[in-house]
Amino acid sequence: MTRLNKEDQIFWNSLSKFLLNFGLNIYYLSEEQKYTLITAFTHKSYANENKSAEHNDYLEFIGDGVLQFIVTAWIAKKNPSWDSGFATQLRSSIVDKNNLSDLAEEYELFKYLRHSKAAFINGINKKTISNLYEAFIGAIYVVFGINVAMEVTKQTLGKTFDSHYYSQHSHPKNVLQEHFQQSSTSNVVYTTEKLPNNTFRATVMFEWVKYGEGIGYSKKEAETNAAIDALKKLKTIVK
Repeated sequence: MTRLNKEDQIFWNSLSKFLLNFGLNIYYLSEEQKYTLITAFTHKSYANENKSAEHNDYLEFIGDGVLQFIVTAWIAKKNPSWDSGFATQLRSSIVDKNNLSDLAEEYELFKYLRHSKAAFINGINKKTISNLYEAFIGAIYVVFGINVAMEVTKQTLGKTFDSHYYSQHSHPKNVLQEHFQQSSTSNVVYTTEKLPNNTFRATVMFEWVKYGEGIGYSKKEAETNAAIDALKKLKTIVK
């Protein structure tokens, strides 16, 4: 059975007040559950100097998986029939290290990170801060379960999800794919060719029928313009 030492208890007294900001019920936690939450805020440099302490690497691993699951569930709820490639791209953009780092800074998680005095003498990097956010979510999952983890993730990551979702959702290629998926499970197919003037021409087809064509200075731009061309012909509004 895990028991908190004196330093852990002092740290918990401070950390517990911070955790109340997320609506967590911390009053009936066991020593082991408290220690899990403390570990989420324990950097490897601190654990190296304090052999009784554990660092947050494993909780970061758990949190990464939990975040992937939660964001996937959100995407599926928003759009059950979305193309898997676009869904994967959207999820990756949401759980991007820079986004998670910004969240950790916004909610001041770093103020509670236990680390050695010399660890960040030249400043802290985004990877460490984003890892802290993942460990935080991982610990909440371990202690409180998936429902509470989803609530805290929604509280902290929800706005980021919404902005990325609606930005990606309104992309012409996605709108075109969704238009066809209303009546078929087939995917839109793009073919591109490089032109002599360093531009690209893309053709968009669905079930062997050509619907649009576009020119651009990159394959991505050409495909987007081809999707726009197809949507205009289909009289589908592009937001």
